[in-house]
Amino acid sequence: MLDVIANNILVLLLAVAFPFLSQEPPPQQIEPPIEEPLEPASPEEPTRPSRRPGVLPLAVVAEIDLRARAVGPALYYRSSLIVATELGEVLSLDAKTGGLLWKLGFPGAELLPPRLLPQGVLVATRSGTVFLLESETGEIQFEEPTGVSILLPPSWRESVLFLATPESEIVAFDIEEMREIWRSQLTDLPLAMSVGGNLLAVSDRSGGLHALDAETGRLRWQFQGRGNIESPAAFDDGGQRLFVGDTGGYFYSLSADNGKVQYRWATGAAIPLPPLVEEDRLFVASYANTLFCYRLGNGHELWRANLPGRPAFAPVRVRRRVVVVTLDGKVAEYASGGQAGTPIYAAPEDILPAPTFTLEGMSLPLRSGKLLLLQTRRPAPTSNEPEGSTGDEEESDELDDFDEPDA
Repeated sequence: MLDVIANNILVLLLAVAFPFLSQEPPPQQIEPPIEEPLEPASPEEPTRPSRRPGVLPLAVVAEIDLRARAVGPALYYRSSLIVATELGEVLSLDAKTGGLLWKLGFPGAELLPPRLLPQGVLVATRSGTVFLLESETGEIQFEEPTGVSILLPPSWRESVLFLATPESEIVAFDIEEMREIWRSQLTDLPLAMSVGGNLLAVSDRSGGLHALDAETGRLRWQFQGRGNIESPAAFDDGGQRLFVGDTGGYFYSLSADNGKVQYRWATGAAIPLPPLVEEDRLFVASYANTLFCYRLGNGHELWRANLPGRPAFAPVRVRRRVVVVTLDGKVAEYASGGQAGTPIYAAPEDILPAPTFTLEGMSLPLRSGKLLLLQTRRPAPTSNEPEGSTGDEEESDELDDFDEPDA
């Protein structure tokens, strides 16, 4: 009994002298996680939630052996693809199956990339003969020597062809009246040519851009880039501006009236391709493996994104996405808000810089002389999508709600 009392007295004395021994250890204080505030998206660098791709993954549905490399992009005409080859052949293929619809041979001729005119398919040879083919049958509607050698794929306006020659001349040839209208002498060999409104823009190997009156051939103005302008100039819808890039890595917006620079950007690498020009923005692909998006009105950069390789062709709008194809055969799509690109296909080998987009999908010409036909592989509907959904229903019609209007 005395032992119990002594023990109790000892415990009481210890509690008074060392009060912390009788208490539960205090709970460990845990700092709540710090949430970094989200910065609002600026008009220059918009951020948006990711969406379903606009093209969706592509699958090969046909592989056609052309027996030679394709010459330029295939033409898309009413669910058919019209392709010229280095063998001097022009073929029409079913865009869905790759089946041969018609074939026409030009033995010994070196063909230029064909052009689709309202009158039919224009085929020109480097020796200077032009053929007009009926688009659905390949029947030759006329064959006419122009009297000049042809250096570049012809440009055209109404019934007039514009032909660049190895003698640094530009010749206007009326294919209805079968006669030459005018010819204009340049100072160096032509590199690229395009028509916008009444203006014919021709670049040369000295880095110059010559603006000719399309009706008379008279020189209206000249512009000197910081490198060669290797791709045709692109015009806006009203023909008031034209856009070019050069091998020095500069991108220019020029006035169509006088050639004055409205704005200029350095991209860091050559720009060998024309831009994609839309109502209020421009998409430019450079050899810096970068896709740039600029506001058309003032040239303000909205965003830039990395490409999976060197671009092979100008950017193309497919529904709500911009699609870029690289020289090593990668296909990627980009949302209008500037997110990272989504890969949708990779070719088994390098391609020629001449893909063609169709309602059915796209075609890719390989360097080995084959042509791949690709079509969309649509995934099964998700749990919140009805049967038959294409995955496009969630796309907003407003692509530019993050942009302030042009000044």
